[in-house]
Amino acid sequence: MPKLLMQPEEHRFLAGRYPEEKKDSPKNSDGFLIYKLSLAILCSSMMAYGWWDQKTNPKDVHGSHSYTDYVSNWNDISCTAWSIMNAIVAFQPAMPAAAYGLLSGMNAIAPTFSCGVAFAFWTLLPADRQSTDLVSLHQHAFLAIITVVDLFLVAAPIRYFHIISTWIFAGCYAINTMIVYFLFGEDRDDVYPFLNYSDKFSNAVKFDLAMTFGLQTIMFSLMYLFSKTKFWVHRKITTVPEVDSPGESKTELLEKGDGRATPKKQLRLRKVRKAD
Repeated sequence: MPKLLMQPEEHRFLAGRYPEEKKDSPKNSDGFLIYKLSLAILCSSMMAYGWWDQKTNPKDVHGSHSYTDYVSNWNDISCTAWSIMNAIVAFQPAMPAAAYGLLSGMNAIAPTFSCGVAFAFWTLLPADRQSTDLVSLHQHAFLAIITVVDLFLVAAPIRYFHIISTWIFAGCYAINTMIVYFLFGEDRDDVYPFLNYSDKFSNAVKFDLAMTFGLQTIMFSLMYLFSKTKFWVHRKITTVPEVDSPGESKTELLEKGDGRATPKKQLRLRKVRKAD
């Protein structure tokens, strides 16, 4: 039965070693440490640059929106936190179970939310709001690519109950937009054309629910299936035959249902038994 929480031996490259060779040694390879540290530096640097870019070159239509009003920035922050947490656990694998539980949830949120944000940006926003500068491309394309590639490379599994973490994160953003509207009114409303609480409150709430439980569920299900397929292919590729134990005959192997005895040997064995 698979364990519910992420295990230390799962925080590594999938293709690094066979799982059974990792159980007694949670220490990660230098390549994995460098990879996770590089991701943390990249995401942190781009988030800092994105925050500075919005402060010096605001792109919102009202000129009054805060950094945290945008779902793209929420995703940027979450991916930065995800990359930093991954790097910390890679360097310090002897972390408590709670740390691995948090990391497993963040591993689910990062690709799910990044792909959801990218999909919404390129399909729902009007063309005049789809900027293609470095910050925009990073938030609405590169993060989705980075997180999905990471999901492909690492051995950490995504289990279906992790969908709850994606709902919670998406729901927190939706609640944040409503709180901002109630506190600041129209000055901070309409951050997106489809989130107009002042004029179409019920439609905005329905949109929040659709994005939280609809789009996130679809994106997470795709990530989950991708993860399951990855492990299935890896098992097919890396499966090695068991070594015969000392004194184990082909007859004993056949009685155990072992497939290493060829059909010819099976037929010969049947003939011998009949002769007996």
